[in-house]
Amino acid sequence: RAINFVERLKHVVGRWGGTYIVLEPWQCFIVWNVFGWLMAGTMTRRYTEAYVELARKNGKSTLAAGIALYLEFADKEMGAEVYSVATTRDQARICFDYAQQMVRVSDLRDFAVVTRDAIVFERLGATYKPLSSEGKTLDGKHSHCVICDEYHAHPTDEVYDVMQTSMGARQQPLMFIITT
Repeated sequence: RAINFVERLKHVVGRWGGTYIVLEPWQCFIVWNVFGWLMAGTMTRRYTEAYVELARKNGKSTLAAGIALYLEFADKEMGAEVYSVATTRDQARICFDYAQQMVRVSDLRDFAVVTRDAIVFERLGATYKPLSSEGKTLDGKHSHCVICDEYHAHPTDEVYDVMQTSMGARQQPLMFIITT
């Protein structure tokens, strides 16, 4: 289901811009492992954290944007809060900006309100926002999904720790960590 969702989105930059995303087998492997394993008793995701380390220019941000949108629009989580975090707000905006453009050029545009700093799915009360990297300003979040971008560049685990604890009341949150 998650793979099909991502493949209904379009690339928004580069030579593939405007064409549908076709996940490579290794990308399908990542998505399937994150979303395909369920706990027998609760039928919730077995894994709530994924660490993806890839060389530059392998589509980490495109993949992460697709996963963030899946968790906002298709995971059936009421009031889902989806965030992108990185060492700078500009870095956190990269994945978020891809997601904004993906919404604008897909059928999701009929269900979303897209502003400069948020993608809102009103039917579920779900939002996706990029955040500043200062851990002390991140308290009070109730995260369903966190895209933690360029994790190798984070000077401490403060942002990771704050966002991880923000997921405590969610049944099946996802911390999706991408880095080079």
